[in-house]
Amino acid sequence: MKRQTKKNRAPAWALTKIAVSKAKELFKCYAVDKKVVLTALYLAHLQFGEQLRQQKNHDFKSAKLAANFLEKFLVDKSFKAKVLNAIKAHHNKIKTRSLEAEVVKNAEAFKFLTLAGVKIMYQEALRRGYGTKEAKDYALLKMRQKYQLVTLPCCKKEAFKNRQLIIKFFK
Repeated sequence: MKRQTKKNRAPAWALTKIAVSKAKELFKCYAVDKKVVLTALYLAHLQFGEQLRQQKNHDFKSAKLAANFLEKFLVDKSFKAKVLNAIKAHHNKIKTRSLEAEVVKNAEAFKFLTLAGVKIMYQEALRRGYGTKEAKDYALLKMRQKYQLVTLPCCKKEAFKNRQLIIKFFK
């Protein structure tokens, strides 16, 4: 998946590592199938691109590619269904159908609810040609969007604290 991330040139691999790290923390709070969660996190951005138009519906496009990938490995239907739902639901466009999908959605949100993740997003925006003000505004927009996706009690307090830290950082 790291190779696909490099090919896509977005998102930064470090953001995936933040989401995976958050998921591993959440494993301590929630009894979930870890393989489903980690598989979904690594496959959630198979289809992504440098241009904003390529990012639209990346969740559904990535799920389609992930389905093909999972079929090659003959995974169990239930496992595949959970992974695909988690990928499609990580932006809240469709309802999560499992606790695993909720964990994925919350872990993915934390990519932009950590100071490290927002700094990466800011640098990515600069690399894509945004000016400093536009890059800052874009990073703050992503943080606000992702804050709305946090649903798990284990995440809410930390997300609130991090949000305040990020806002202070950009002042």
